[in-house]
Amino acid sequence: MKGVVNKGLQELVEHTHGEEAWETIRQVANCDVNSFWPAQDYPDELTIALFMATSRHLRVSPDEIMVEFGKFWINNTGKNVYPKMFALVGNNARDFLRRLDFLHQQATISLPGTRGFQLRSEELSDGGLRMFYTSDLPLCRVLHGLILGAGIHFNQTLQIQQVQCTRLGDPECAFDVHFDVHVDDACPAEGALAKTDCGVEIQYQRVLQ
Repeated sequence: MKGVVNKGLQELVEHTHGEEAWETIRQVANCDVNSFWPAQDYPDELTIALFMATSRHLRVSPDEIMVEFGKFWINNTGKNVYPKMFALVGNNARDFLRRLDFLHQQATISLPGTRGFQLRSEELSDGGLRMFYTSDLPLCRVLHGLILGAGIHFNQTLQIQQVQCTRLGDPECAFDVHFDVHVDDACPAEGALAKTDCGVEIQYQRVLQ
């Protein structure tokens, strides 16, 4: 995994909870790296360990950490590390998300043998966009956060619903996104949200074994 991912998590924790909190998380994750170079490759297991340690230290679920990371990365780390690419991928949330796979390739391509993830999108007949996440790494909720972050970045109200999840046996994870919806419709139904609560801690443990 490219260092810009770990760097983003570090910046999120330090921004919201201070440097001391990150130092504790780093030690719990057995991470001997003090600062991450954005373009350098780091083991995928280290990234997973840092997300797990962050979740436990802050006492929130891994899913919540991933969503907050995605929102923060778009509007802080990613924007600061790749300002020229951000300027090229669009001037609205739809265009930005359609080109998110390009941005991801530049930011997180791993060395051969590591387990990265792939992003792609498809147009929906109702004007929405279906965003796909494919990987054996249980980080699909990062995509959820990236989508929310795009809405924040472009000051647009988005409706997001997860319609597929590998944790439930689907071949890949997928989110349907609709743009500039009414505020009252911006939250998916409770049933749609419930689909994402499916034992991510166990999934994380399996990755680390």
